[in-house]
Amino acid sequence: MTPKNTRDLYRIIPFGVNWFIFTSIYLLLERGLLHELKFYPATGNPYEFGLVTVISLVLSTCAGLCIGVVEIKFFDKFFLKKSFGRALIIKVLIYVSIMVFFLMGISLVRYIDIYESNILDIKVWESLWHFVSSFIFWSTELYIAAIIGGSIFFSQVSQNTGMLVLHNFLVGKYT
Repeated sequence: MTPKNTRDLYRIIPFGVNWFIFTSIYLLLERGLLHELKFYPATGNPYEFGLVTVISLVLSTCAGLCIGVVEIKFFDKFFLKKSFGRALIIKVLIYVSIMVFFLMGISLVRYIDIYESNILDIKVWESLWHFVSSFIFWSTELYIAAIIGGSIFFSQVSQNTGMLVLHNFLVGKYT
C-alpha cells in the first residue's frame, strides 16, 4: 500500500468509528427511554431492540466509512478553495440530504419486512409517513447532522494542523 493510501485510510477510519460510537450512544438512550415497549409511542411503528441494534450499528458504521471515503477522496479536492465554515455547512447539508433518503429507504425495507408485504402495501407507506413526519425522525436527522459536522470538523482540523495535533490536544498530550 502506498503512503498516500495509508494516510487516506487513517483519515477514513475515524469516520466509521465516530458513527459506531455515536450510534451506540443513541441506541442506548433509545433503549433506556423505550425499555420494554414493543412500539414507538410517537408513531406506533414496531420496535425491536435486538434487530434494530445490529442493523443500526452495521449500517451506521458503513455509512460513516462511505462518508469518509467521499470526504477524503472527492470533497477534499472539490472544496479546496472554499472557506472552512462554508465548506463545512455545504458538506453537512449534502450529507444530511443523502441521509434523509437513506433512512427513508431503510425504513421502507424494514416496514415491508415487518408487515411481510410489498412496496405497494398502503400499511407500509402509512408507517413510513408516520415515521418521516414525526419528531423522532427529524431529531434523529439532527443527531446525524451533528455527527457528520463533528466528523468533518475533526477531519478538516486534523488535515490542516497535522494528523495527530487535534487528537493529541483532545487526549491531553501537549508536548
